[in-house]
Amino acid sequence: MRICLWLTTAVLSVYVWTVPLYAEGPAVPPIVIGGPPRTGPPDWSRMETRFTVIQYPDPGTLETFQKSIDYGSGWWASSSSFTKFSERENRKILMLKVDAIFKRAQEILDMKKVMKKVVILVYPDEDALARAFKETYNSDNHFRAWYEFRANTISINALDCHEGMLAHELAHAIIDNFLA
Repeated sequence: MRICLWLTTAVLSVYVWTVPLYAEGPAVPPIVIGGPPRTGPPDWSRMETRFTVIQYPDPGTLETFQKSIDYGSGWWASSSSFTKFSERENRKILMLKVDAIFKRAQEILDMKKVMKKVVILVYPDEDALARAFKETYNSDNHFRAWYEFRANTISINALDCHEGMLAHELAHAIIDNFLA
């Protein structure tokens, strides 16, 4: 764990300190972590947890995402495929799960620090995620989810995710914010 952190720090240090300070011409702009967050389309719903802001297009996507995340030890931990919750209940359950995963990732990384809320854009399917990637990067998508450090934003497909994937993307945000 500490070796991974050391390597991450070493790579960032090498990158930052190899920028020539004596170069002629215009100054090299600093690396900025945490620019304005990306947001979903204006008609998307939004909910805030203690550590994140989750945006989603419709209650069905929220329910799919909530059921994909099988995490925790409370009554909300595992949602049966046969259980139907209201949007309000799905929101509450998802808030508990996402915050529990975030806190656990901070503990594992030993990087507890107050930070800006991470935006999570939940797309309903692979095609919607691919369109978002194309609009953002003008390139074809080859990722199941991604974290955009400049915007402190995670983009994820509700149909193809699990708690480990979400924890992985949240870890990117935690590390970036901790080292910034």
